[in-house]
Amino acid sequence: MKKTTLAIALLLLTGLLLPASASTYEEAKAAFESGDYEQAAAKFRDLTEQNPTWAPGYVTLAQCHYLMGQAKRGEEAMGLALEVDPETDVFAAYSGVGQLLYNKKDYATAVPALQRATESAPDTSLEQTRLKLGYAQFMAKQYDGARVTLGEHAQQAGFDADPSYYLAIACQRTGDYDCALDNLRQLDEAGVEGARAQKIAQYLAQWSHYWALSPRNKARRGQLLAAAADDTRAWFEFERDNPEAVETYARTLLAAGRESDLVDTLTPVAEAHPEQCVTHTLLAKASNELDRHSTAETWAGRAIECSPKDPDAHVELAVARLTRLRAEHSTVDEVQRDVELTRNALASVERALQLDDEAGKRATSLKSQLQSTLARLQQAERAISANDAAYDAAVAAADLEQEAERCRTIYWAKRDESRDLSTDDEEFYRARDCGRYVARERSEGISDDVTQD
Repeated sequence: MKKTTLAIALLLLTGLLLPASASTYEEAKAAFESGDYEQAAAKFRDLTEQNPTWAPGYVTLAQCHYLMGQAKRGEEAMGLALEVDPETDVFAAYSGVGQLLYNKKDYATAVPALQRATESAPDTSLEQTRLKLGYAQFMAKQYDGARVTLGEHAQQAGFDADPSYYLAIACQRTGDYDCALDNLRQLDEAGVEGARAQKIAQYLAQWSHYWALSPRNKARRGQLLAAAADDTRAWFEFERDNPEAVETYARTLLAAGRESDLVDTLTPVAEAHPEQCVTHTLLAKASNELDRHSTAETWAGRAIECSPKDPDAHVELAVARLTRLRAEHSTVDEVQRDVELTRNALASVERALQLDDEAGKRATSLKSQLQSTLARLQQAERAISANDAAYDAAVAAADLEQEAERCRTIYWAKRDESRDLSTDDEEFYRARDCGRYVARERSEGISDDVTQD
């Protein structure tokens, strides 16, 4: 660091006329080289007051102010240098101090110096200086400035992997996803390798998925989803064991309406990685969308076993169970079966909402639907029970009348001895106490003749 500081000082001062006070100059130079910019500024200010036409003194004073983060005062000092010597090499001063600040990772302070260096750079140094400015802006999180500067560099210098990578990130940080994705795809096509290749695959997948589903892109969603499916698949292929890569690809396929592709792709993943709980949930969702509700119930059950607090898994389980309800019911047993299913599904939805208040409109709507279904089933159960009771009463009445008729027949047969009675008739007569039954009818005013008829 000290060598860099010394190089800057020598660049500005070697071979130039020295001020009258050599001792003060030596003190100023020593302070500058040691990094004591406040002391150096004070000394160079004294020297320029003694020698108001000494342009190198103003230049070094300007550098001191920049290195202390005082860009405005640095500009004033540099202006004085140009006043006394319009040929002053301000580029060397600005680029030197900018580089020093960049090396010290004081990026925000380096930016104004490098901006001035870019403005005064000769053609042979312009692009390299502009690139350094773009990097400084990026590292200082001045993404708007970095996007402009690195974009200008790309226009002039053409494709270059390193600047394009940072340009892509700067574009994404400022919300320009089209710019970000264009640059990442260029990098991908260029065949970048290593850790950066993994990052490019990840950013491409995540950003293209987000951008395809952004409300701003409703008109071109189909086109963006098709591209996002390719991007997310590339990350999935790159990192098959990464649950985040798997989930991003799967959710993109769901958004694109490609549930069959999701099932084909994720089923072996779920079997190989049972610990990836969200994979089971997504398979349940895709299966429900494909009307494979029995399979969906199985996947949702596995998801809940794996991650009991996953609200989406509980919702998918409720959806699968809801589809098992009968359209019509003829018996109380059938109704009670569906009541139990509905209550279980309702419990799943309520659990999802309990786990996550933001479970979404789908869960809230499903809860309302299940509550209405439960009320309808309970009403059907009451209606069927009432019908069954009426039916049972009618059957009982019919059975009683049949029994009474037989009693009458046996009674008259015994009384008139019109025919021999069988053993069954005798047992029936005794078991039903038919004599008392007929006697009761007679006591109620029914004549023998009428009874006999």
